[in-house]
Amino acid sequence: MSIFRLLTIGVIVCLSPSLRAAEPGKRAITPEDVVNIRDVYEPQISPNGNLVAFVIAEPVDTSKPDEARNSNIWIVSADGSSSPRKYAFGPKQEIMPRWSPDGKSLAFLSNRGKDDKNQVYVMSAFGGEAEALTNMKEGVNLFKWDRDSHNITFISQDSLTTEEENRIKAKDDERVLDENIKHVRLYRVNLATRAVTLLTPENESVNDFDYSPDGSKIACEIAATPKLDDVYYRSKLMVMNRDGTGRKVVSEESCGRIRWSPDGNQILHFIYPGKSEMYIPELVSPSGTQTTTFGKDYPGFIWEMEWIPNRQEILVSSQEGMQGIIGKLEVKSRKVERVRTVDRPLSWWGYPNWSINATGEWIAFVDASISSPLDIWIMKVDGSDAKRLTDLNPQVSSLAFGAQEKVQWKSEDGEQIEGVLVKPVGYETGKKYPLVVQIHGGPAWAWWSGWLCSAFDWAQLLASNGFAVLLPNPRGGISRGLKFAELNLSDWGGGDFKDIMAGVDYVIQKGIADSTQLAIGGVSCGGYMTAWSVTQTNRFKAAVMYAGLSDLTSFYGTTDIPTFLRLYFENYPHGRENVYDQHSPMAFIKNVRTPTLILHGKADLRVPITQAYQFYQGLRDMGIETRFVTYPREPHGVFENAHQIDVLERVLDWYKTHVALKP
Repeated sequence: MSIFRLLTIGVIVCLSPSLRAAEPGKRAITPEDVVNIRDVYEPQISPNGNLVAFVIAEPVDTSKPDEARNSNIWIVSADGSSSPRKYAFGPKQEIMPRWSPDGKSLAFLSNRGKDDKNQVYVMSAFGGEAEALTNMKEGVNLFKWDRDSHNITFISQDSLTTEEENRIKAKDDERVLDENIKHVRLYRVNLATRAVTLLTPENESVNDFDYSPDGSKIACEIAATPKLDDVYYRSKLMVMNRDGTGRKVVSEESCGRIRWSPDGNQILHFIYPGKSEMYIPELVSPSGTQTTTFGKDYPGFIWEMEWIPNRQEILVSSQEGMQGIIGKLEVKSRKVERVRTVDRPLSWWGYPNWSINATGEWIAFVDASISSPLDIWIMKVDGSDAKRLTDLNPQVSSLAFGAQEKVQWKSEDGEQIEGVLVKPVGYETGKKYPLVVQIHGGPAWAWWSGWLCSAFDWAQLLASNGFAVLLPNPRGGISRGLKFAELNLSDWGGGDFKDIMAGVDYVIQKGIADSTQLAIGGVSCGGYMTAWSVTQTNRFKAAVMYAGLSDLTSFYGTTDIPTFLRLYFENYPHGRENVYDQHSPMAFIKNVRTPTLILHGKADLRVPITQAYQFYQGLRDMGIETRFVTYPREPHGVFENAHQIDVLERVLDWYKTHVALKP
């Protein structure tokens, strides 16, 4: 077992004043506080720029534990002259608001019907009753208005046949894998006649699409099957006529976010340029004869992109180092110009963070701060006249948040590493505190400076309860560009682990962390790095492995995205098990001495729960203190209200129990 004690050189930049003592009237954050924050997403500005529609996901009604968060669509005046008001709401879900190009209607998805499936609904921009536009048996996944405002194009998956339904009822429902595939297809519905037209009868699945400016052609991201492994890693970009004829593949790879340029001469989309999971923008001509890539040398990562109307500029949401930004990508120079910094840069679950009005003058977006979650904002496309339009979580003003600092240090090989240090509430200079290191997932992901208080981001919950928290961005993350993201190829648990331990030593050397009171934790690949760390060092007094990997060979054979590992390790494990074992925590389980809490969803297809069972059994065999908690129905991560509270309570209690909090 190797224990890395690394000499570090660090630079520290203060982002907010340190709290010498908890502010009067403030209290510690609880798990319930975190879970009961209202989420806001999908700000959609009207074509004329006068209104912004958006979605609010309300906290769960605890008297109805069987129900999920209730999502409703709200509207607010863009000039701030009136308060936000509910627009489309009910006991179920209303999501994905989209203005018609003429601004007269707003369409959205809702499962308010008896079948509980998401269907497209349309309402007048002035309000009134919503009309169901679709009645697809398997519901609608995604839709977009046609340029003429008279039609809506959408994607929906094939449904079971009557014979298949009868066989299921009779319990004669065996399945043969990779056969009888239910594809996701593209359809168009006419608003006046309600006639639905199938546009992609071929045996392929459509994941994303966009219309040409004149409406005559459609660009589609297609995959051979709807399996995530095919969708993520083997999709192509195809262009066809409006009626589905004249199909031509114009790019052999595509990661979606398809956007046709205002002049119709180029199609914008994402591609994987290398071996990591980091994607970059590409421009391709509708004929497929010309391509231009952006971002191979960009010192950051672009999450979202949208053409600015009537310009050869692309609005981007990205992260540069620890800082989220909204910027403009100029096509000719391929340079990103900052428009505004934001404190919550990531696009969660594929929901857009912003939108642009039809003239390209105004942007509606979401932003947060260190001590306040997301709200709706508006600004001009050059970043001027920024205005906050909502205050959706006023209750957080009573909570005590720790001061944040951006920190930098050098790893063993001289590579400069960044992270965020969140000091405990009431921090006193010269006093040493227990330190929790939370590792981000991905590994093609990154921490940021800003709002860090959710069911998956524990920093402020822990800081409010007496812990210092380090959020490192080791090599393999995406915040510093493609080259940095590829530094962990075939090296999981190598340089990245050294980066993390160097950061721990840096915080100790600054006199902030108590070297005898260290803990670690993380979700997904952060759970993997947690498991790896406790097999490599005994410095941590407690660990939390949440939805993490423990054995890479068995993970490859059971995950729904096996190509993920083939990217990082260059090939499958068959005949190369020793290569995968060199980076698997299970191969080093005999080294563990750290008490480890394991949390995992029982319905996790991304990181199957067998990964947790293996590590738990190994810890028990070695006589190590451990507790394994499983969550019924939960996928990759835990999303039900009571389960999220339970996770946060257990995380907080595990660290408090095993790491001393000195008065």
